Amino acid sequence: MNTYLLAWNPLKYPWGSLDDELNQVRQDGSSWVRWSVANNRSIQPGDRLFLIRLGKDPRGIVGSGWAKTAPYEAAHWDLDRAAVGEVTNYVDMAFDSLFEAPRLPMSMLQSPPLNGYKNWSTQMSGVQIPSLLAVELEGFWAEVVGARGIGFPEETATEAEYPEGAASKVYVNKYERNPAAREACLQHYGRACCVCGMSFGDRYGSIAASFIQVHHVRQLSEIKVEYKVDPIKDLRPICPNCHAVVHLKKPALSIEQARNLLEDVKSGI
Repeated sequence: MNTYLLAWNPLKYPWGSLDDELNQVRQDGSSWVRWSVANNRSIQPGDRLFLIRLGKDPRGIVGSGWAKTAPYEAAHWDLDRAAVGEVTNYVDMAFDSLFEAPRLPMSMLQSPPLNGYKNWSTQMSGVQIPSLLAVELEGFWAEVVGARGIGFPEETATEAEYPEGAASKVYVNKYERNPAAREACLQHYGRACCVCGMSFGDRYGSIAASFIQVHHVRQLSEIKVEYKVDPIKDLRPICPNCHAVVHLKKPALSIEQARNLLEDVKSGI
């Protein structure tokens, strides 16, 4: 999974349906749109996307989501350029968080550790964010939108009791995840992947030591009601690669089934 920055300049592109998109994310937890990615042809379905507002203040990150398609060509979004036959590339994407004003302002993006990236002011949509910086960005973003850790396009894991399932305005999908439940899970199981055993801290060092996703064994999108999650029984730490494999099937593979796939490969089956 790669991470890309999408650009929105209200001075050049008046987003007429913005209120509709904001309301849909608040009500349903996601909103599907088509967004220009200029000459990018590398984005793949499942890649992480962040939207930055540029041009006039306030500037900064206003949204996040996931690519649903690879780039495809269509008429340019600028009607004058489209009228003379110009085209550009687009991806279909699903916003999981979207705000009218930046939640990560430009001042924060231009301060350590995020200032290691020099393209925050780019006018070109679809530029890639380096992987280690993307980890930092996800951490800051999770803090300001109310979630913890890096999300997953199908589900993001997230008090002695951990109520979950309430409709959410800004979380990755329409079912609220309690961050305290995630932390309780990680305190119990640690931060190594429950499928392959990989630890980001061991592999990449201290910069990634706290990074891990959390898999919800009981998919909230299927439960559809509020219930009290058991962080030991219902949640597991999992790396993004194994998490993606688990969700290749619907219903999702169990942790045991994913482990068996690894064992089969090791055994040459």
